[in-house]
Amino acid sequence: MANKRNIYFRHEELRKQQKKLIEDTYKAIKEKKNLIAHAPTGLGKTDAIISSAITHSLKTGETVFFTTPKISQHEIALEVVRDINRKYGLNIRATDVVGKKHLCPNKPLKKAPSNEFYELCKKQKKEEKCPYYARAVGHTKKEKIKAKNRIEEFLEWQEKGRTNTEVIEHIEEMQKPICGYEATIEASKKSDVIICDYFHVLNPFISQTFLQKTNKELKNSILIIDEAHNAPSRIRSSLSTQIGSYTFKKAKKEAIILKDHELKKEIDNIEKKVKKKTGRLRQNEEKLITKNSIPIPSKETRKNLEKIGTEYMEKSNKDKSSCLSMKKFYDNWTKKSKKKSFARIMKKWDKGKGFSIQYKCLDPSIFTEKIVNKTRSTVLMSGTMKPQKMYRDLTGLDKKKTKLKEYESPFPEKNQLKIIVPNVTTKYSERTPQQYEKIAEKTSEITQEIPGNTAVFFPSYKVMRKVQRPLEEKINKPIVIQEKEYTQKENNKTLEEFKKHSKSEEGALLAAVSGGSYGEGIDLPGKQLMGAIIVGIPLNKPDLETKSLIKYYDHKYGKGWEYGYIFPAMTKAIQAAGRCIRNEEDKGIIAYLDNRYTWRNYSRCFPEEKNIKVTGEPGEIIRDFWNKD
Repeated sequence: MANKRNIYFRHEELRKQQKKLIEDTYKAIKEKKNLIAHAPTGLGKTDAIISSAITHSLKTGETVFFTTPKISQHEIALEVVRDINRKYGLNIRATDVVGKKHLCPNKPLKKAPSNEFYELCKKQKKEEKCPYYARAVGHTKKEKIKAKNRIEEFLEWQEKGRTNTEVIEHIEEMQKPICGYEATIEASKKSDVIICDYFHVLNPFISQTFLQKTNKELKNSILIIDEAHNAPSRIRSSLSTQIGSYTFKKAKKEAIILKDHELKKEIDNIEKKVKKKTGRLRQNEEKLITKNSIPIPSKETRKNLEKIGTEYMEKSNKDKSSCLSMKKFYDNWTKKSKKKSFARIMKKWDKGKGFSIQYKCLDPSIFTEKIVNKTRSTVLMSGTMKPQKMYRDLTGLDKKKTKLKEYESPFPEKNQLKIIVPNVTTKYSERTPQQYEKIAEKTSEITQEIPGNTAVFFPSYKVMRKVQRPLEEKINKPIVIQEKEYTQKENNKTLEEFKKHSKSEEGALLAAVSGGSYGEGIDLPGKQLMGAIIVGIPLNKPDLETKSLIKYYDHKYGKGWEYGYIFPAMTKAIQAAGRCIRNEEDKGIIAYLDNRYTWRNYSRCFPEEKNIKVTGEPGEIIRDFWNKD
């Protein structure tokens, strides 16, 4: 099947592993099966899987959904469709869908946090106060006629596929801007390919509305989940919520400002009862509770929280409301859920004065299984999809219908050296000044043999701080540090500073954390990154949420420690390592510093590696690597 004569593929040549991925994907879609593809960086998996899906969907009329957690990936997917159209003279319609907030032309409203934005948006539409919605949809018969004409003009402009950025710019340039989200929804109705966030399809409380509005059905769809190693945790996070003592304090202030003393009294009463429940807890102590362990405001009170919260934002020009946060929390807290699929946690902090109540989703599969198994075919792809059975379980894919496939890296083995340094560890019981000194020593030994930029990823900011001082004393390169408090703008600035050092002969060292914004999603090809050192294993803090995950997964799958603790940490580590060696010409070192990487529980998460070496003296082996042709 997979050759350029009968597959809609935009490039002239197929790589060996890419050809195999196309064949497997097309076969799975044709047979109405699912596929989990572990496909390393550089294989061309986005091209391969979209091409396979489009080739089949054009025969059946089914919709292709390409879901991804990164807006940057939207443009790449859209470009694949555009190029296929150009090459074959096709007219495949593709729409790039992002969140309503991102597409809103009302700039003051966009400043509000997501929860508050949606409440204000809903209120303005209901009260017919949003001019952008009126221009795109209309309330009166006259408005609807004008709106229809505007949407038709938008669809004509959008026909060949436009990025969300192009859509925003186009709408802002209109003499009378329209609602970007409603315009995009109309475009989606006519689309063959819809590129969107996970939440549009995988979050059950969003997908139902989204599918209805776009006139799409899962049974007539092919679903592609990009960077699928992120999907379970992202869905879990989106279905979790929490409030704390600060929320109650701010909510009472909002009620006082709007002179609703009755609501202030009710909030005060609820807060006192919650404080009484936390009274026996020590500082930073956590406790599992039940739904009825805390007082629950009535539906009438929750409606009043929404009313006061919305009015507060409108009148005060603030961009968030604690009353709205409380309302959302209690709406979620009181929802029916499968037994044990959520953890309810109470915690005391701030010297015993503060508290938080958390509602944590443990099992995303109870929601996603009803979605991923309704499609014609669901394809999960990522460069870190090991162990594949875990991702099958955590998304709820039907075992009988799901194929598990692993593909080799297309990069030459001679260009990469992967080592494990086993004579150091960040294991909690062995964290001593001497151990931090040893980690700094081995990091320095590796770094000085790398002729360019090196990134060091730590399991936490705390460990990074402990190693930083002895490392600064040993290393002869500039050190660029990602601070925990950095905004996205500051992160970007720091990364650009690090990239500039690639022009110097010795390069620099970037200190960051595995699982952070630098540990995934950044691309540093060539001399921008010639080495990645992963210090320790980025295990989650063994708090009540993690312990609840372990217990739940042990009960359901018999793999509590693996699914809830070990495997997620290894995914973070391997993702961080993947920042190095981004194309076929790159040459680089990947070093894992911790003896636990040699343990079977952890090492089985590595892809099938032919050249991974274990050495306590990395300097010489790295020097030999750089010196060979």
